[in-house]
Amino acid sequence: SLDMPVREESGSATFGDLLPGSDESVETVVANRRMHEVFREHVERFSQNLDPRELRILRERVLAEEPRTLQELGDEFELTRERVRQIEKKLVGRLREYLKENLVDFDYWAPES
Repeated sequence: SLDMPVREESGSATFGDLLPGSDESVETVVANRRMHEVFREHVERFSQNLDPRELRILRERVLAEEPRTLQELGDEFELTRERVRQIEKKLVGRLREYLKENLVDFDYWAPES
């Protein structure tokens, strides 16, 4: 089945994920998957130096597909929305710098701000 994971790890790509779209070559799909893996590995390394609050904000605001609101995290940490936003902004800046130092082609892959 195309829905079977390529590896047994949870979150692993499925065989269907590796099939090229109508306008993507197999090489492009594989390169993109590898780029995402490398990015994820670097984010994990970066995360090891964060305090628990920063880690939660990173995971639940910056990296989440459906980010929690500033208010939700503020209520949880007994902070204002503005303070959570400030922590998030500083965290994103630190992550960007970390990735620039550790990814050779960071500027190529970084989204335009």
